[in-house]
Amino acid sequence: MEIINEVLKLPSIIQGILGSAIFAFGLWFLKYIFIKITNSISKIRVQREHNELTKFYIHEYFVNTKGLFYFTPGYLLIIYKVLNGLIGGIIIVIFWVLISRTIGSNPFIDVFFGGIIIYKMTDLKGWFYPKLSKGKIENYDKEIVNIIREDLLDERSKKIEISQQIKNAESTIDNLSNQVSDLRTKLEGKNSTGDK
Repeated sequence: MEIINEVLKLPSIIQGILGSAIFAFGLWFLKYIFIKITNSISKIRVQREHNELTKFYIHEYFVNTKGLFYFTPGYLLIIYKVLNGLIGGIIIVIFWVLISRTIGSNPFIDVFFGGIIIYKMTDLKGWFYPKLSKGKIENYDKEIVNIIREDLLDERSKKIEISQQIKNAESTIDNLSNQVSDLRTKLEGKNSTGDK
């Protein structure tokens, strides 16, 4: 109780910053808990990974490309998905209001529907700034990755991806050959000093 009184004594701008920080942390924590729970439920985990990879591939091969041929359909697809999610969010809000008016205001119902709305809106934000929860594509189930790639990518995009993989492999080979030559040089240097 003393903490609340101390916070109320602070200027309103500081109170707003503290409230926003607590809200942001709570939102992050709820999303973290949700991801941990859904990882244990296989069906939901597969669907979540499918959505993450879809968002990633749309940004990687459509939005972040040079030229309007792929850029425009990529953003149109993103706008379609976000508007679809917003309509779903509006339906949830309408349902929430109808339930609140019929049975009265209940804090548990408000928290439940509020949590759903906040999660849905943060999920929609992921269409503009996709992030992979497992870090890299290699950490995902290869079957899911291949299904999404086949659904989304055309031949041009697949060639771009393959050429990028070839460049990465060539640079890895160059690095390894440089390391081998350095080790040979060191070994020959030690043998020549050991012979004397």
